Amino acid sequence: MGKTFKRVLVMLTLIAYMLVSVIGLQACRLFSAGTDPTTESTVPTTAPTTEPTIEPTTKPTQPTTEPTTKPTTEPTTEPTTEPTTEPTNKPTEPRPTAPKPTQPAPTVAPTVEPTVEPTVEPTVEPTVEPTVEPTVEPTVEPTVEPTVEPTVEPTVEPTVEPTVEPTVEPTVEPTVEPTVEPTEPSEPAADVLEVYVATNGNDENAGTIDAPFRTLEAARDYVQEVNDGSKPVIVYIRGGTYVLSKTFELTAEDSGTEEAPVTYRAYGNEKVIISGSPVLNMSAFSPVEGEMKGLLPTDEAKNNVLVADASALGINPFSYTFGESNYLLNAPLLMLDSHQTTMTRYPNSDNSQYWMEFLPIDPSTSRSPSTFQINDDTYWKWTYNTDDILYFGQSIYGWSTQWYHATQNAADKTITTVEDSYYGTSDGYKPFRIYNAYESLDEPGEWYYDTKTDKFYIYPFEDTTENSRLYITQNSFD
Repeated sequence: MGKTFKRVLVMLTLIAYMLVSVIGLQACRLFSAGTDPTTESTVPTTAPTTEPTIEPTTKPTQPTTEPTTKPTTEPTTEPTTEPTTEPTNKPTEPRPTAPKPTQPAPTVAPTVEPTVEPTVEPTVEPTVEPTVEPTVEPTVEPTVEPTVEPTVEPTVEPTVEPTVEPTVEPTVEPTVEPTVEPTEPSEPAADVLEVYVATNGNDENAGTIDAPFRTLEAARDYVQEVNDGSKPVIVYIRGGTYVLSKTFELTAEDSGTEEAPVTYRAYGNEKVIISGSPVLNMSAFSPVEGEMKGLLPTDEAKNNVLVADASALGINPFSYTFGESNYLLNAPLLMLDSHQTTMTRYPNSDNSQYWMEFLPIDPSTSRSPSTFQINDDTYWKWTYNTDDILYFGQSIYGWSTQWYHATQNAADKTITTVEDSYYGTSDGYKPFRIYNAYESLDEPGEWYYDTKTDKFYIYPFEDTTENSRLYITQNSFD
């Protein structure tokens, strides 16, 4: 009995010593880690695992043997951030398996178990619950709320408002206002002379806004007559297309002075077009028929040449003249869509080596009409309106070419020019070319004007349609 009592007394002493050590160790930990709430939660999880078999030398490692299941079930339900740090750090500590061989004899185990369990369990539960709950709640809530609200609101509002408003307003207002205002000119200033031209005007009018002139030439002549240089002059041109039959000339006298300039300008925003030709639609043309179709030289020409009334096209009068010394032909210029056209010619080649050969009869260096013999069977087959045929070639020198009208003598196959040969003629055949002969209309892009019937004939291009446009001047321009 005495020995048993001593053993019990020793065991109680050891248990009391262990309890005092554990309480002291926990107090030290709480004191040293006072600002870190996470350390408190580790103490209760380790207490149940120590049981009286471990010496105080392994104080930090005591909680890792048995109660890994109890403490992990309770804290993992509420905080997801803090409990996860404990299992990752604990495995780094040494396992408590080493001290087990130092335990007392097996007789201690039945004596310790009933004594330890009631002592340890009540200390664990009250320590864990109050420590975990206050630690988790204040950590999660203040972190989420202040982060979301200030990030979203200030980012959206200041970005949208300043970007939209200043971009729209300054772009629209300055573009529209200055464009609209000039459409209605202000009242005429007392010190400015205003003259008006309109497509529906008349050159017999006074040149006012209510009675405008019809042509630019009329407005120019009026300004020259009334302008005394005392005040500026503005010639307002109303909207529309103005087709010129000749070059519109303005000289230094038409510009006024620095103090009183003469200005030609469109009226307000009205669109003004000054053109050298009217625009004709090919739908006004129709295929050639009857006798005129039979006079054409090839089947291709007979199937493709078109004809229209020149007066209906608005190109009458249609004429051509010779310039000074017969060196230049003044004739209308024509474009069919983007293609340049030409008056009928024979031969078609532009190389004078392939032209007809004219032989001067009775050569003379005097300035007088000349007679030429023409040995070309094709030419002598032509019979239609031969008086309108034009002749172009060299009568004496290779550098001197002239234009002629001529009369025919079919019996001896000669022609006599109406105009003088400027330098006369010389012996030998001379290269000549013939223009404006109806029977030579045989190539796309060629045209012919019939002075007898006021008909206009044209051989269209392969890509010409009824919607194609023909641009034609009423005269050549210098």
